[in-house]
Amino acid sequence: MSSKRRIRRNQCGRKRRHTSPTNAAIELMLIRKNHGHQGQLGVYRCPFCGFWHVGHIPEETALAQAGDKTVLTSNKGGAV
Repeated sequence: MSSKRRIRRNQCGRKRRHTSPTNAAIELMLIRKNHGHQGQLGVYRCPFCGFWHVGHIPEETALAQAGDKTVLTSNKGGAV
């Protein structure tokens, strides 16, 4: 079983923190433009720090936020 500190470090420790989902979505578009398709990436609100991140969405976060429409995903390059 992982410690809470390790989970937090893996989920948000090395990621950029964005103050809005719009800013994070802009970064996601730039990542796709500069590096090509990077898999199932999305924008999500971090349950640890409260900021917005770009990354592979943690399953429990995606499920919790699905009703709020705060999870923005894109399977193809381009706008989210």
